[in-house]
Amino acid sequence: MLPSYKGSALGRSPQFLRAIPRSFNTIGIPSSALAMYRSPFPFLGLAEPDPELAQAIVLPIPYEATTSYGKGTAKGPQALLQASAYVEIYDEVRDCQPALHPDFAAETSRYWTAPPVEFEGLDAHELAMAAIQRRAAEWVRPGRFLLSIGGEHSITGPLIAAHLSHYPELHVLQIDAHCDLRDSYEGSRYSHASAMARVVEQVGGRLTQVGIRSLCAEDRQAIRKHRLHTFFAHSLHGKPAQEWIPEVIATLGSQVYLTVDVDGLDPAVVPATGTPEPGGLGWWETVELIRALGQQRQIVGADVVELAVTGERETDRRSAFTAAKLAYQILAAALG
Repeated sequence: MLPSYKGSALGRSPQFLRAIPRSFNTIGIPSSALAMYRSPFPFLGLAEPDPELAQAIVLPIPYEATTSYGKGTAKGPQALLQASAYVEIYDEVRDCQPALHPDFAAETSRYWTAPPVEFEGLDAHELAMAAIQRRAAEWVRPGRFLLSIGGEHSITGPLIAAHLSHYPELHVLQIDAHCDLRDSYEGSRYSHASAMARVVEQVGGRLTQVGIRSLCAEDRQAIRKHRLHTFFAHSLHGKPAQEWIPEVIATLGSQVYLTVDVDGLDPAVVPATGTPEPGGLGWWETVELIRALGQQRQIVGADVVELAVTGERETDRRSAFTAAKLAYQILAAALG
């Protein structure tokens, strides 16, 4: 049984979910045939094993319904996956190729790229959130890692719900420029600006935020009310990463879900995002944080969200490539 996602249709077993036969998954593919699926854009461009043999599932979630400034997050997953084919798999810091499994055939990935979540006909935000939670729940379990690729940040709430059934004491680390703690925005409780409000409903104060540099009064009140650990970007500026990274990790429990809004990084690093904010994190300090997290805590799930591309800008290609490298760093940190 799926965990309840407060304030939504989740947990009330929407009719469209009840109608799906158990021999089928939520995209309508017979479960027996799913092992034969191969993505046209496999992560890192590698040959992939059967999903049951993969150590991590890469789940594209091209959801865009509430973006309020720049558009293009629905195209983010495919852009990231296409760019990933040009990422070198050798990691010079780890001095190895984290994507390859020694027990698989040469140049076979440890990861399997799943079919994208489909939203056709799901006009209500609640139904879209339910579809995301159900798809995630198909893959989440101890010993298997789920990396979800968005899409707007509102997808994180149902992803957290899918993980909580296996990790009830889950802590969440959010890399972001924005708090996203408004209860609702522009009439929707499922807005990307309310993404972490939906997460706090599930995990309470077990949320740590890093890189924040844009918030409203309601966000500030929520931080105080829930006693969240919020590391503002200005407080990190000029401070060595070796000093503040241990402070961040000290706020987290043993099992952590990592959500990365690419606008947490400075626009000079990832310009193609819907709401860019100056003064963000640099590449190396972000990677050092993720590596330290993987060394000192168990990363049990993650998402990369808010890559917004139009296909018409040079910055789209650069941002998609950087986001793909970041996704690879998360997988390497999580799986070792």
